[in-house]
Amino acid sequence: MTEDERTKTDRALIVLSLMQLFSVIAGDINFPQRVNPIQLEEIVWNAIELSPILLLWLVRRVSLIAIIAIPIFVIFCGRIYYGALFLDSGYQSSQGDWAIWVNPLVGLISAVILAAWMIFRMTRFTADLIVRVIFKR
Repeated sequence: MTEDERTKTDRALIVLSLMQLFSVIAGDINFPQRVNPIQLEEIVWNAIELSPILLLWLVRRVSLIAIIAIPIFVIFCGRIYYGALFLDSGYQSSQGDWAIWVNPLVGLISAVILAAWMIFRMTRFTADLIVRVIFKR
């Protein structure tokens, strides 16, 4: 990857990360019933909703970034639409807001992918460590 491609990829990662961060924050602000005193459950759900950002920074390949960017962009557009609708009419209902439940769904899928990646890496590291001990490299 050339320096120019790396710069463009890093810019895309920053923009997509900010879009996902905005979507999570806007979901918490638009629906105050979701904002409770700080509890473990809220911290865990916010971490799950932010997991696509970690997945973006782990893959760092243009084709995989594009695949992850699709749901992030769609959720971002949904948050903008329902935020503008709320500001225009003042009507606050989560019944028609599909972006409020798609965000945790994408986050859960990302968390499962991250967990599988971590298990694979730990298994590979452990296997390499065992091979080194047995063959005393």
